[in-house]
Amino acid sequence: MGMTIAQMRAVARSRLAERTYELCLAQDLVARAQDLQRELADLGITAATGVGGPRRSESEDGSSANADGGPRPPKKLGGITDPRVDEIHAELVEVFEKMQAESGTLGLRAEQSGAWALWRDAHPPRPGVPADDPDDPRTISYGLCDAAALMARLGDFAVTWNGAPLGDGEWAWIESVAPGGDLKEIARAVVQMHEGVGTHAPKSLRSSSGTATGATG
Repeated sequence: MGMTIAQMRAVARSRLAERTYELCLAQDLVARAQDLQRELADLGITAATGVGGPRRSESEDGSSANADGGPRPPKKLGGITDPRVDEIHAELVEVFEKMQAESGTLGLRAEQSGAWALWRDAHPPRPGVPADDPDDPRTISYGLCDAAALMARLGDFAVTWNGAPLGDGEWAWIESVAPGGDLKEIARAVVQMHEGVGTHAPKSLRSSSGTATGATG
């Protein structure tokens, strides 16, 4: 049987909706990785993993990507490999490792539904382009509120980085270096956690054999 309201109230948790967003804060390294991959292409070799595009398990020349997405050394062409290929590959691995080290999970927490509703209604979407136009900034807020006003207060919802509370000035720094597209996705996540339906726990966590079962919506 589930807990009573009194029992749940006695548990010290915010209980407000929360979401997480994976974010890489080393975008300055992307250009270097792209330069290296272009150099590989000039040498007649395609890097196993593209930066800024979908990951692949196999490249055009048959070389595979590691499980973590980093490139493996390309196959030799005609039994001969330019020494520069190994140098490029080593630097690519280093660049990807630095990008992974400077990536993390941003934790978002909603405010109480009443406070959100008051703010949303006080900042209606701006009139103009239809809300379903992909070039309309209102799509960031699904046409529910002023997208620009929402973007300006994302720091009100960003609470943790890799599980640790954000300190003074840390969100401002994240916001200054994060890609604009990621900031828009964070704004969408903020709207979703306030306006979406909550996720329900599965009715049974274990099957009859004692094996955990998957969660359902």
